[in-house]
Amino acid sequence: MKRKHRYILLVPILVILCYRSCYFERLDTAKQKEKQQAFNHAEYARDLWNNKLTRNLDRAVDAKMLLELLNTDMEEAQKKYARTLGIAGDYYYLLGGQGKVVSMGEGGVFISIRAPESDPDIIIATSYIYGNAIRDASGLVNVDEFPSSRDFNNISEEINKIVTARVLPPFLEKARPGLIVKFVGAAEIRQADPEIHPLRVIPVFLEIQ
Repeated sequence: MKRKHRYILLVPILVILCYRSCYFERLDTAKQKEKQQAFNHAEYARDLWNNKLTRNLDRAVDAKMLLELLNTDMEEAQKKYARTLGIAGDYYYLLGGQGKVVSMGEGGVFISIRAPESDPDIIIATSYIYGNAIRDASGLVNVDEFPSSRDFNNISEEINKIVTARVLPPFLEKARPGLIVKFVGAAEIRQADPEIHPLRVIPVFLEIQ
């Protein structure tokens, strides 16, 4: 009889132990975690770069025309050519053109695309490649496609790595003052502090003419 009572007392203890050893979560939460784990940021960025971005460079607005409009009517430039994300008030432009290298510094290569040629209009960024300029200026990446903002931001990081590894090294080997450079890149202009002279451009394509 005592043994029977002992078994009865053991039953709730075993139930509690089993319950604590098991882990339950919502099915949709589990699926989201699985999707996040399966997402490869570097692979996505490479595919975007090779198959979409570099094949749509002709969509870039003419840099000379954009600069003139930014200087005369920034609001009109925003309406016509800018892309923006959310309510941050930052505007992104995909622009392209050509100009003469005026000088080279630690922060980038200074290029003049308008007269006088001694006054640089564009600085091609060659260091501190960060931010979301290329991702957002391209208009090719939809935030709704990503399970988390972290994944969305990691895309920019991987794109910037491609710029640093592929675009800049061959350009910097040849770039010299006086040479003509053809470029396509992305620029970010902050609404609160619109620095446009010279306009900092993160390059997608660079070619010495």
